[in-house]
Amino acid sequence: MYTYRSGLAISAVRLSDRSIVWSASADEAFDNGFPLKGTARCGDQVVFGSSGALYGVSPTNGQRSWRWQGSRRGFLLYTAPVCNAGTIFVGTGRPMFMYAIDANTGRELWAADLSIGGVDDGFVTTPQFSDGVVVGCTRQFTDPITGMIAGVDANTGAVLWRHTWSPELPTRNASCSVSVAAADGIAVGAADDGRVFGLDLRTGALRWTAPKIAGYVTGRDERPVWIVDGVVMVGSLSGVVTGLDLQTGTERWKSVDTDRVITTIIDPSLSGDRGQFTGAN
Repeated sequence: MYTYRSGLAISAVRLSDRSIVWSASADEAFDNGFPLKGTARCGDQVVFGSSGALYGVSPTNGQRSWRWQGSRRGFLLYTAPVCNAGTIFVGTGRPMFMYAIDANTGRELWAADLSIGGVDDGFVTTPQFSDGVVVGCTRQFTDPITGMIAGVDANTGAVLWRHTWSPELPTRNASCSVSVAAADGIAVGAADDGRVFGLDLRTGALRWTAPKIAGYVTGRDERPVWIVDGVVMVGSLSGVVTGLDLQTGTERWKSVDTDRVITTIIDPSLSGDRGQFTGAN
């Protein structure tokens, strides 16, 4: 098990007796209390990061293999690293880029600009990989706030498509601030107002839209999504978790817990390169 402390240090803990096997530290003198939003076991490395740099260390002894800062710099505090086949995908804020990094060497493979209209004051959420496409969502600090969901070619970094969120009213914010999901030819993301969108993974064409939670009158809702066996599980600050059909967006089920606020969704796999977790509070 790996424990992660404020982005400045990571430790490997033996599960049998909870003893610390090794620890590794970042170079930054401070982290502003906002570390990278997670770690990843990728290739031959454990990857963690501060708000300004990403590190790869040996899973056996914690020895550092590399340190990476994006070619366009930017803050890493808005995202978690996502691994696929030895490649790390990660987003940054200020400026808004998505990167691919070789997990074993720390070499930057490409950088994709996800700003809108040349404005780079915003961030890219945790990306997701599926079928050769990396999907990310953005929140850009314009007035009103804008954003989009975009698909990027995993091999080249070319932006394949962009779908800009359209607000329900002209003065409303239209962006996202939580991670997206992608599987079986569909990319899924939720906008600030609580609507959920299913898009074609290769083209970005809109396939379906699911409404926000009925009766939830707060202007903004954070709705993390996760895809399991053809079902999109969608959380909500309202305390409702909804199951949507991945291909059609049709509601399959709904779970209501008025005593808790669902802020994120537990990764059902809890294995392999993932193991991300969160809960309700």
